[in-house]
Amino acid sequence: MKSCAYFVGFISIFLCLPVTKVAAVQALPGGAWSYSGLQMAQVPQEIGIPLLADIIAVAGGETHSVALSRGGQVFAWGSNSYDQCRVPLDVESGVTAIAAGARFTAALKEDGEVRVWGGGGTHPVLSVPTSARSGVTRIAAGRDHLLALKGGAVLAWGMNAHAQCEVPPEASGGVIAMAAGDHHSLALKEDGSVLAWGAGSPGSPAEVPHNNQSTVPQAAGSGVVAISAALRYSAALKEDGSVIGWGGTLPAGEVIQLAVPGSGMISISGGRNHFTALNSQGRVFATFINPILNYGQVSIPEAAMSGVTAIAAGSNHTLALKEDGTVVAWGAGSTNHPGLMIGDLHGGQSAVPNALADDVETVAASFTHTLALTVGGVVHAWGNNSYGETTVPAEALEGVEAIAVGHNHSLALKSTGRVIAWGSNQYGQTDVPAAALSEVKAVAAGGNHALALKNNGSVVEWGGYYEGPVELPVEVQSGIVAISAGYEFRVALNENGRVIAWGSNDLGQTDVPPEALAGVVAIAAGAEHVLALKADGRVLAWGANYFGQCVVPEGALSGVVAIAAGESHSVALKSDGEVITWGADHSLQRDRGPITAPVSAIAAGGVVTFRRLASAWPSFFEAAVSAGLSGEEAEAQAIPFHDGVPNLLKYAFNMDLAEPAAESSLAGSSSGLPVEGIQREGQELFWRVEFVRRKNSLLDYRPAKSTSLEGDSFMPMSGPVTVDEIPGAPAWERVVVKEPIDPASTTRFFSRLEVTEKP
Repeated sequence: MKSCAYFVGFISIFLCLPVTKVAAVQALPGGAWSYSGLQMAQVPQEIGIPLLADIIAVAGGETHSVALSRGGQVFAWGSNSYDQCRVPLDVESGVTAIAAGARFTAALKEDGEVRVWGGGGTHPVLSVPTSARSGVTRIAAGRDHLLALKGGAVLAWGMNAHAQCEVPPEASGGVIAMAAGDHHSLALKEDGSVLAWGAGSPGSPAEVPHNNQSTVPQAAGSGVVAISAALRYSAALKEDGSVIGWGGTLPAGEVIQLAVPGSGMISISGGRNHFTALNSQGRVFATFINPILNYGQVSIPEAAMSGVTAIAAGSNHTLALKEDGTVVAWGAGSTNHPGLMIGDLHGGQSAVPNALADDVETVAASFTHTLALTVGGVVHAWGNNSYGETTVPAEALEGVEAIAVGHNHSLALKSTGRVIAWGSNQYGQTDVPAAALSEVKAVAAGGNHALALKNNGSVVEWGGYYEGPVELPVEVQSGIVAISAGYEFRVALNENGRVIAWGSNDLGQTDVPPEALAGVVAIAAGAEHVLALKADGRVLAWGANYFGQCVVPEGALSGVVAIAAGESHSVALKSDGEVITWGADHSLQRDRGPITAPVSAIAAGGVVTFRRLASAWPSFFEAAVSAGLSGEEAEAQAIPFHDGVPNLLKYAFNMDLAEPAAESSLAGSSSGLPVEGIQREGQELFWRVEFVRRKNSLLDYRPAKSTSLEGDSFMPMSGPVTVDEIPGAPAWERVVVKEPIDPASTTRFFSRLEVTEKP
């Protein structure tokens, strides 16, 4: 039974309890950690929280992956070397289909427009032809070209060295599906026949003998229901559930049976060197075309053995969409998988984004691997394991109180004061000296060296250096309270607030500025730069500045309470929970990710930033109790001050539950009831609704419109929406919805804002 209250007038506000809503990104509990940037493997299941939800489609590129939610939102992860994962703001919603090329991403908007991004900004596939800017119903991506289906005709653009964009006349109508390989294209006609063009067709440039992927065999001349393309191969799914393949080293006209008739296959997808199929029971199958290139892409995980509704093959990885809307990925870009070739691990394309659970106390990351320390002192590790850096020793599975990571080695500090090290020992970085086996209170790891801070304030160092042995400064033999390590240099903070630095100084990273010789309370070292936090909340930075990592923004010149440094980016946490980032962003390490509420802790390393969500905002019930309300007066729809404003609305709009509602205008304010009115822009009139919204909360805000006050006449407002941050109120955001109106046909206009508390 829903309990409702109304404000009636030119704006009415509607209150209901309860309603469920499935979000494209899962809401995170207080204390959980989110990350932005590149991770080489997925967060381990035992400490992970799935972020993506209600996904309806997936696509795989060469070193990146893409997912589309039911609400039309696009998410991309993996390598961002060509900006293929940087989803444009105007493509973050309203999308109906996705495709991924080698280094670009494409999306089909609900109005039929094709949008493309990535490609380093200069790729010819970015030049979407006018004909593909409306009316398109399907898209398919090859390595360097894109296909679009419009009115049964195929459009093609991008790289055309092998005539893969030279659409034959037969594909100008009656086409129902398309597929694109590295250098060839396929089309499925409504009569069940297949067309092919590009590499491997008569007269096209030959790459290898018998390169016949575009020479359609007789068996694919009828009865085909789906098609797919790989590097130099093509495949067709027949109506009898069988799958045939052709091209590569097969003679023209010959096929290979990838699945026999009656096998129940309903979908196929081709990667660079493998084909994947899905049967009617929701199980994934995969086979190699070239088994020499084994990245684990055909080693199907248990999670993809059932409940799968869609598949997508990237170059050397595979994605599976589960019936619950979650995504499973495996193959290249997932160093959690054994037997992978290290050369193609840089993408992280199989590391489906997960958050870290709220029992994680701290995180440490390098470019290639990550450690997390959970309550109870347990170390978890993921990422590259070429040197054993993520093979956590038994001693680090309990009683650990601090962690650190170097380039290819890991450190853990036991509660007993003993340091444990594992991973690469090429420079002696895991040969823990006797002095670091007891009475240690902090650790730090550089590129190929390690530091330990003793209880007596002295520093111990071990490991090797490219620049040769480095002697410890006399100043770090006592009175030190904090340590940090860059790739080939070291930093310490003494009890007087002075920063001391030593080691490589090719970029000025050990040239401590005068301002950092006193009054410093925290330090953080990136690969080649240093951050220092002053007692007055101001951040200092020096050293390498290739990406602006030492150009401290205005927001980090006051009110900062914590700092962190990645390889070439910098992070600061403000006292109000706001996170400021600057420096490199090529891997989206500065993107704020799904966390919009205040942050309580930060960590950074390599090309990743971690943010810990502050404790959850008080629930409505907690807020009511805190306001001194009890009994019936504490109920959501109660109006204890007889001011016409129910309690839940005060909670939703940042008003004081302990006081009568005061008349307020939202102009410049972070609290108050919504305001509405007519706004003119040129010759157009809009009905404008403005309100404040609690971020990351258990509330839904739903603006609706009507030309009468009848309850069933209200429809969702569909006009443009803008959302802005509110200075000084990090828990809140300002929302403005504008609905076009025609005064000639609309004499009355009402708006209603429905606020719903989720169960």
